[in-house]
Amino acid sequence: MYPTFHLGPWQVPTYSTVYALALVLVGMLAFHRLRRIPEPPGRLMRALVAAIVGGFAGTYLVGLIPAAQRFARTGDFIWPSSASFVGTLAGGIAAAAVVRRGEPTPLGRVLDLGGLPWPLLLGLGKIGCLGAGCCYGKPTESWLGMWMPDEAGWWAMRYPTQILSGVANLLIFGLLLAVERYGQKRVGKDRGWPFDGFLFLLYVGLFCIVRFSTEWLRGDAVPLLGPLTWVHLATLAGLATVIVIMVTQFARQR
Repeated sequence: MYPTFHLGPWQVPTYSTVYALALVLVGMLAFHRLRRIPEPPGRLMRALVAAIVGGFAGTYLVGLIPAAQRFARTGDFIWPSSASFVGTLAGGIAAAAVVRRGEPTPLGRVLDLGGLPWPLLLGLGKIGCLGAGCCYGKPTESWLGMWMPDEAGWWAMRYPTQILSGVANLLIFGLLLAVERYGQKRVGKDRGWPFDGFLFLLYVGLFCIVRFSTEWLRGDAVPLLGPLTWVHLATLAGLATVIVIMVTQFARQR
């Protein structure tokens, strides 16, 4: 939708460029943090690559859900080209769990260190969504409205969902860093939170809340169960899972 970079005969969209740069930055930061684990760097890099590959797979495969929903409503099946960060989280976690099976360091510890930069990826990546016109908001006359296009190029006063989501994820990233710093300062150790995986669970819970909220403002949201879309149902399930795991872990600590 917005500027396309030209490299000789190749055309690189803003969306791909921004997300590629964000992925490189976040991947470097994640690996730097994972080096705190006393394991060979190659083993840590294998887990990080597996999470990235699994995240990519989940990003696009989960798009089959709205595609199947569209097929049930209209009879037309279109292979999904849009991405979903809900699928990214699910695929990345699943891949990391498979690769890290049997390793001495708990998976929660790995996710706390390597997963903390994930909201930075989405926060920066939303600039690419803004350029592509995807993840667009509903038309509105609210004071929040901005003159913006959808992915088909239709301009209107819309909720700036890409900007709202990007800012929210950057705030989540800052909050996670603050919680980590506070915990380390309070106990004087590398881990100052209640249990391994706490930081990552906190992130997933906050992400689910933000994604559930912004879905009400999205122009591409299609109701599945009453007013709820499949994203609403998926984020509610994710939030419920986070709460159950946290309550269980706190009970064990006591």
